[in-house]
Formats: sequence, structure tokens, C-alpha cells
Amino acid sequence: MLTSLRLWFERYSAMRELRNIRREDHAYIVREVAGQLRDIKDAIAANDFSRAGNLWDKVHAEHPKEALDPRSTLQILIDLKRFDDAEALADARRKRVSHQSYEEDYAYVAHQRGDFAEAVRRWEAVRKRYPSWKSYADGANALTLTGRQEEAKNLLYDGIARFPEQIEIRIELGRLLTGSYGLEEALRQWTEIRDKFGHPIGYDGMVNCLHALERYDEEFAVLKEAVVKFPTIGAMRAALAAAEQRRLSNDAGTGA
Repeated sequence: MLTSLRLWFERYSAMRELRNIRREDHAYIVREVAGQLRDIKDAIAANDFSRAGNLWDKVHAEHPKEALDPRSTLQILIDLKRFDDAEALADARRKRVSHQSYEEDYAYVAHQRGDFAEAVRRWEAVRKRYPSWKSYADGANALTLTGRQEEAKNLLYDGIARFPEQIEIRIELGRLLTGSYGLEEALRQWTEIRDKFGHPIGYDGMVNCLHALERYDEEFAVLKEAVVKFPTIGAMRAALAAAEQRRLSNDAGTGA
């Protein structure tokens, strides 16, 4: 009896030790893969896509499960233009777990690969099941890229009514209005972004519209305000300097 108990305990201890070893090995692999994925992202950021692709092929061949598990892997595949692989990964995730983020990823892949008609369909499916600001902003962008500007505009106004505190929808609307509709309407939207959110992109949009409308004094005043509020944004200072130079040139040309 004691011998059997001792043998059982030894087997139990051995199995427990084996499980611990396996857990430690897996944790080591996960850390190693995470480091390799960081190297891939660094290579992509440096526009060294050849090196990034080679690094991805290596880590995926050695540790396929651990390489595909992180959420960031999808963006890596998209950046490498491995769209078929990205599509397969996004589809597998959404089928395995029902979650808003995975449905958004599935739409995002179609958007990034340039299949905008399919992206429109997928973003619409996301809105019906998981309405979110992203499904409105990106869904409208896909509509715009398929030439359906009026539908995009209506969708964005619906999105603003539903998510009034989400600046991303308003930014997409500002861009759409600037490119496809009257500058006055676009200017109102960028002004609202400035006033409601105090975001530099609101100022930038206002400046572009005012310049196109040849309202240079107002453009100059907005730039002065922007530089005071965002002194570290070099582009704002450069735009103000250029506007000031234009004013001086105009004054000299008119003899003022």
C-alpha cells in the first residue's frame, strides 16, 4: 500500500514538474516571439520591408501559433501587404470569438487592401451588430472611396448625432466636406472641431479652407491663435511665417 502510494506520488510529482517545465518553455517562447515582433515593427517603421518580411517568415515558421496570437500581428501582415494572410487571420479570429474588435478588424482588412466595396459591406455589418464610432467614420470613408459621397455625408451626420463626443467622425466629415462640398460648410465643421475639442486638426482645417476662400486676414488670425496654443507644432509656426510673408509682400505691392 505504501509502495503504491509512493509510486503514485512520484508519478504525480513528475507530471507536475513536466507541466511546470512546459509552462516555462511556453512563457519563454512568448517572450522571444514578442521581441521578434518588435524587431519586425521597427523594420517596418524604418521602411525596411525586405528585412521585416524575412523576420516575419522566420518567426512564423518557428512559432506559428505564438506569432499569430498577438493582436498587433494583423497590422504587421497588412504593412507587409500580406493581405491574404491578414484576411485569413481576421476571419479566423471573428469566427472563433464573437467580439466587436474582431469584426472591426475584418472590415479593416478589406479597407486596407483597397477592396472598398467589400469594406462598405463589412462596415455596415459591424454597425448593425456593434454600432461604434469607428464603423461610422471608416464606413463613411469606404463609401467616399467608392464615389458615394452623399451616403457618406449622411452616415457621418448620423454618427455625430449618435456619438457627439467622438472627434474622429467629425474629422472624417471635415475632410469629406473640404474635398467634395462647399468650403463654407467645411469651414463650419472645422471651426466646430476647434471650438468643441481644441484639437490642432481643427485649426489646420480652418486654415486650409480660409486660404482657399482667399480670406487671408482670417487665416492669419487663426494661425496666430494656433501657434500660441500649440507652440511645439513646427508646421503651425512655418504656416504662420509663410502667411506673414505673404501679408508683407501684399503690403509692399500695394504701397501700404
